[in-house]
Parts: sequence; C-alpha cells; structure tokens
Amino acid sequence: PPVTLASAELTGGSFDLQKQQVRAASIRLGGGRSQVMRDAEGAIPLLRMFTPLKDSPPEKSGFSTVIDRIELSDYAVALSDQGFQPPLAYDLEKISLDAGPLSLPPAKPLALALALQVKQGGSLRAKGSVDLKQQAGDLKLELAGLALAPLETLLRQQTTLTLVSGRAGSSGQLRWSSGKQPAVRYAGDATINDLELKIAASNEKLFSWQRFAASGIDYSSGDNRLSVSQLNLSRPYARLVINKDRSTNLAAIRRPQQTKTAPAAAAESAAEPGLAVNIDRVSVERGNMDFTDLSLVLPFSTYIQSLGGSISGLSSAAESRASLKFEGRIEDYGLARAEGAIQPFAPKKFTDIAVVFRNVELTPMSPYTATFAGRKIASGKLSLDLQYKLENSKLAGDNKVLLEQFTLGERVES
Repeated sequence: PPVTLASAELTGGSFDLQKQQVRAASIRLGGGRSQVMRDAEGAIPLLRMFTPLKDSPPEKSGFSTVIDRIELSDYAVALSDQGFQPPLAYDLEKISLDAGPLSLPPAKPLALALALQVKQGGSLRAKGSVDLKQQAGDLKLELAGLALAPLETLLRQQTTLTLVSGRAGSSGQLRWSSGKQPAVRYAGDATINDLELKIAASNEKLFSWQRFAASGIDYSSGDNRLSVSQLNLSRPYARLVINKDRSTNLAAIRRPQQTKTAPAAAAESAAEPGLAVNIDRVSVERGNMDFTDLSLVLPFSTYIQSLGGSISGLSSAAESRASLKFEGRIEDYGLARAEGAIQPFAPKKFTDIAVVFRNVELTPMSPYTATFAGRKIASGKLSLDLQYKLENSKLAGDNKVLLEQFTLGERVES
C-alpha cells in the first residue's frame, strides 16, 4: 500500500456544541511508511488519492477543530522519480515531527519542528512556522552530509560524467508565499565536500575537490536573482587537455541535446528570462592540475601543484567580464601563472587568458617530444607564453616558446 501507519493515539478529546468546536489535546502517530513516486509521465499517483472527484467549493459546517499538539515518530518516506533511468531515489527515515496548535479552518501559523535522516546518507532539521491560511512559511533549515551519488542519473542525462562521491550541506532561512505572486526566498550558506567526477567511458578522473563552500547566498524567485558573497574551493583537482585541433577535453562532456527550432527557442527565451547571477569572489587554494597542450609545435604536458588564486566579478549580466588570476608550482623550481578575463556565462563570446610557464624541466616530456624529434630529451628547461582566446569552442592564440640548455639524447622509434 502507498501509505501505512503503525499506531495512532488521540488524547484529551472534547466536543463543544455551543462553541461548535472539536478539540484534542494531542494526536500521536507512530511508525509506518509512504511511497511518493513520480511516474514517467510526470504524475504523482499518491496525490490522486486526495484529489476531489470534481471541483466544488467546500461546504461550511460552522464547526472548527483545534489540535493542541501533533506528534509523528519513526516514520519513513520513499521518494522516487521514474522520469529518469535509472530512477532518482532517496529514502527518508526516522522522521519525527512536533507541531501545534493546529486550527481548522486555519486561524494562525502552525509552529513545527521536523527532523529526519536519509538512508543514502545525510540528515535534515527544520524549525519554524507554516501559515496554512496565507499559504506561506518561514523555516530555519539545517542540511548535513546529504549523499549526492543518487543524483548521478541527473548528471548522465546531460553529460558523459560519472558522479563518484560528494556530500552536500546547507544552513539558512527559507521563506515562501503562494499568494497572487508566489515567491521563494533562501538566505544562508552551503557546502559540497569530497566531490569526484570521472569520465564514464575511460573511468579517468576529471575533477574533484575536498571542500566547496558558498557563503552569503541570497536567492529570490520573485526577483529572479541569485547572489553569493564568496565561493571557496579547497584542494581541487582538474585535468585539462588541449587537443591537436585546439578543442579541449571539456568539449566532449556535454551530451548532444535535441535542437529546438528557431521560433520555439525564441519564444522560450522571450517567455522565461534567465536567472540573474552575481558572485562577488571565487577563491581557490591548494589545488592541483594535470595540464596538456597537444596543439603546440612542441607538445607540452605538466603537473601543476599548490595552485591558488581568485576570480572576481562573476555575473550573468550582458557584456560583464570577470577577472581571474591563478598561480601554481611545477616540480621544484617551475612556475605556472594564468591571468586574464572571461565572459563567464558566454565564454565563446569573450575569453582572453594569458598563461605563463617558467623554468619547467623538459625531461618528463620525453614521451611527447619523441614523436616530434625522434629522440629522447637529455636535458633542458622550457618557458612558455600562451595567449588563449576561445571562439566557437576552438582555441586560438599567440604563443611563444623558449628552450634553454636544450639537449637531445638517444634516438627512439617514433
């Protein structure tokens, strides 16, 4: 059955005919389980059980009901969305609720405290009030350690990536109203920890981080905006490959989507203005990157350590440009630096980044130069000045290469 209940207890019940009121001191509900499923057509069968057979205004009996306290303990809810394959699913366990007083018809906001655990990993606490009459609410939320692995089915619909791990948390204030102009507002902080993404076909790690923290989040559906004061990325890893044709390994991540006709795309764009996004600052600390550029005359690959820096002024506003500056270490004495500007929400329109490598030992690059010169590298140091400009998903740039103390060694088959 879609809904079960192990026990129900009512205490302190009374009936006052003169006041036309039914009252209960408490209702205690214990155990049980509900299955909430969204089918492939987007319908939720459970809601049909509570949908009136025909639209008709409720009859006014003149009686009111007051329940001083409602308690729910050890309940479970299975959530699933069959619109994805495999289905997106989370199992909520050990749900407890303490609420009251509840008046019907609603007279004042209902105070409540909710707590639950997620079987796949994580917990949620909520405390505040819900106004049934005004269809509004104000809740303090505490989400901790929510496992993100079940969301991989969402990721695979749009990308060729595998979500190996990750846990999310958030602390903030949620307010909503459902009047003539429905609106949702959330203000708080959020984290995503221990995230790892791999390329599904090769099982190669593409991106990971230890901790991603967002502070000063302010989202408003009424104003259609999202602002964030600070994003901090700690111990990230990324693999970036520039191919011989100057395309990147990132270009193959997104799955091809069905192309909309021009009229349909224009109508959708006009009907739904995009979310206005503003992020004051993004900082990166203690990062690592595998970087390979196969488009150069001398193919180049290196491992950058202790990567740090920042991006300022991220915005979805038309013609906005964000400035970036990063620096990292290569081997014992080498240096990598990137500095420039980018139009973050339309990078094909404008990207201009200067990348500098200094004092890079060439010996580790032998597997690449062997195909170029037919020999191994005995010794040498490399410095690069690379100017990357992105246009129509292809890289173009003005590059300078400096070889110092360069010596070729024994010949190899190439």
